[in-house]
Amino acid sequence: MQTSGKRSSPETQTSGKAKFTGNAHFLGAKFTGNADFGNTKFTGDAYFLDAKFTGNANFGNAKFTGYVGFNGSYFGQYAPTFAGISGAARFSAQVDPQDYVFTVREGSKAIKCGTATLLGKSFIIPLGTVLFGPSSRGKNSRTSEPAKPLDNSNNGKDDNPE
Repeated sequence: MQTSGKRSSPETQTSGKAKFTGNAHFLGAKFTGNADFGNTKFTGDAYFLDAKFTGNANFGNAKFTGYVGFNGSYFGQYAPTFAGISGAARFSAQVDPQDYVFTVREGSKAIKCGTATLLGKSFIIPLGTVLFGPSSRGKNSRTSEPAKPLDNSNNGKDDNPE
C-alpha cells in the first residue's frame, strides 16, 4: 500500500506547517501528546488508519489533495479539530468523494462531519471545512461554503456531553 512518502515512527509527535510531497503513512501510529497538523500540506494520499491520538489533534488549515483515511483511528480525550480560529482544513474537490473516510474506531471521540458541494459534487467532510478546486484562470482556487451538518445529525453536538 505504501508507494512513496513518509512512514511514521511508533510513537509520534508533530508540530504543524509540514509538507508531505508523496503519500503520508501514519498506519497504527501512536500520537502520545498533542498532534499538530495545522497548516500542513498533504500533496499525496494521507493514511491515518488505526492511528491513536491521546491528546489534541489539530488539522486546522491543513490542505489535502488526495485520499484521506481515518479508518479505525482512535481519538481518546478530545475530538480532532479540523476548523477553528486557526482556519479550516481544505479538501480537494478533484478526488472521488468516497476517497475521504472519517470512520473512527468504536469508543473513539467522533469526527463530526457534514456536507459541502463544489464542481457539482457533494462530499462528506468534517464540519466547518471546505472543498477547493481549480480556478478558471489558474490564479486562486475556488472554495465551497463550509461543510454543514448532515440532515440526520445533531448540529455537531455530542450525543453524550461530558
